[in-house]
Amino acid sequence: MLRDSLDAEKRFGLPAGRWLPGMVLVVLGLAAAGCAPVTAVEGRARKVRAGEEAISISAGSFHFRPNRILASAGKNLQLQVKNGASLAHNITVETPDGKVILSLDLPAGETRLGTSRFPGAGEYILYCDKPGHRTFGMKGVLIAR
Repeated sequence: MLRDSLDAEKRFGLPAGRWLPGMVLVVLGLAAAGCAPVTAVEGRARKVRAGEEAISISAGSFHFRPNRILASAGKNLQLQVKNGASLAHNITVETPDGKVILSLDLPAGETRLGTSRFPGAGEYILYCDKPGHRTFGMKGVLIAR
């Protein structure tokens, strides 16, 4: 640790031990930025055939777009999710009573398809199940009517 502090002093011109508080502030600032309120972006599922609807979603660094989706209850919904981020993500959908009805892993830079039936009207929660991602704003709601 002392050697690392001395190396930082030589490399960056910082006195030993003085760079740590600045680094802590940078990390806290980045964490706070990730906790900013999430802006709702609405999307409506489109009919593709009898009994089935579809919607395209983009996943990025701690967001889904749209993150408020309107769909029909009692129909199958096909989700086409493109992960445009350099990190792997996931989209998980839960019923109003907390039962997972869809969980789809999203490798970095790839697109995945998933289909699920939304049995009744209500608000279904969608989120990324990777540690911390939901807290940083990677969540939304699917409203089935």
